[in-house]
Amino acid sequence: MNNKKIEIIWGIALLLVGVILILNLSGITNIDVFFKGWWTLFIIVPSIIGIIKEEDKAGSFVSLTVGVLLLLCSRGILSYKLFWQLLLPITLIIIGFSLIFKKKITDKVVTNKENDHLTLFSGQKVTVDKDDFKGTTLTAIFGAIDCDLRNIKIKNDIVINSTAIFGGIDIIVPDDIKVVIKSTSIFGGSENKKVNKKEDSKYTIYVNCNCVFGGVEIK
Repeated sequence: MNNKKIEIIWGIALLLVGVILILNLSGITNIDVFFKGWWTLFIIVPSIIGIIKEEDKAGSFVSLTVGVLLLLCSRGILSYKLFWQLLLPITLIIIGFSLIFKKKITDKVVTNKENDHLTLFSGQKVTVDKDDFKGTTLTAIFGAIDCDLRNIKIKNDIVINSTAIFGGIDIIVPDDIKVVIKSTSIFGGSENKKVNKKEDSKYTIYVNCNCVFGGVEIK
């Protein structure tokens, strides 16, 4: 679903609400638009659109769950206390399923890992200078990793797996390499700031990102 279709959906929805409000004021209809918990639709509707539109659906499923639970709470079906008790386990279940069944971009790509890096409640600066770099794994948990790959040389497409949980990872790549990312993000996100120039890119670095209250940035 492209952005134009999403705009049309929102336009029709707002148009209908406006018409109903006018009909109610004129006495022709008596439709209760502002039902108990109506505000949760601002969470539920974008989440449904995200599930339809986005390739990474985990974050949208979490948002949809939050919206539905809040709607049930506002309708008196669930208590807000139970909402907070259910939120964490349901979120963890969705994240778990997402990580288990996530399709990674590793097909026909060199996946050897070397110099894997983990930081926990700390920061780490990594500078790699290799003539035949074959990929790595970067994990930041309540910490940060700055990984400088500007001086690497690669002879095949490679994969970097990155996981940021309540932390952040910055990856600086060479100018002559193309970057493709695939991300699963829960209350976090990944961003590819690398400008790919097809005429200069002989090989590709594929970056798998798992972000939970954290972020991965490619520069």
